[in-house]
Amino acid sequence: MSEKQYPVSVDGWINCGWNTLKERKEDLYRGVALLIGYQILLFLISLLPLGIFVTIFIQLSAGVVISVGWLNYCLRIVRGEEVQPGIILEPFSRFAESWGVSIFLSILVTVGLMLLIVPGFYVMVRYGFSLFAVIDEKLPVSDSMKFSEKITGGYGIHLTVFYIIAMVSLYLITLIYLNRGDTLGTLVLVFYHIGVTPVLSLVFASAYDSISCAHRYNNLDRTV
Repeated sequence: MSEKQYPVSVDGWINCGWNTLKERKEDLYRGVALLIGYQILLFLISLLPLGIFVTIFIQLSAGVVISVGWLNYCLRIVRGEEVQPGIILEPFSRFAESWGVSIFLSILVTVGLMLLIVPGFYVMVRYGFSLFAVIDEKLPVSDSMKFSEKITGGYGIHLTVFYIIAMVSLYLITLIYLNRGDTLGTLVLVFYHIGVTPVLSLVFASAYDSISCAHRYNNLDRTV
């Protein structure tokens, strides 16, 4: 965790994300620029014959791994480490594990939300940190899920509040976009993904960092 300690709470995570944005915005948005370049490339590919199928394949393979890389990039920024945008591609060195965690978690969340909203939230709360652990702890898929489940015990309410904030904000912005269907609606959606999503990623990374550090500290305390 970075030298500036924040409490293990939703407001502590938000403060960490916001302050990290102010202090490291250049590093953060260099990473955002890389992701924008990736999205532009996908768009150009989609214009080719059968390009939409190629785009879907890329998103379901490389895209999910890049998402893992983005979160861990934000984690290193939160920790005050020196970063380069290329770090986002680091999970490709653990492609099978990174892809497996992301896909498995997506399936679990989707099934949970289809059954009821509560099971979906439970899965996100208990196993969401596996997206960090697979790279940060260099764990295989099953152990990443177990690690996330272990460290999130006792923090369910905090994490549920964070997920509700993130999902409600995305829902409202998407609703604005769908209702307007004009240039302004599109601009609002673009602003959300460029301006708000990176901050939420920093907040999510802060949540993982603070909870994983608290878990290690508590375990160390028991061994003393």
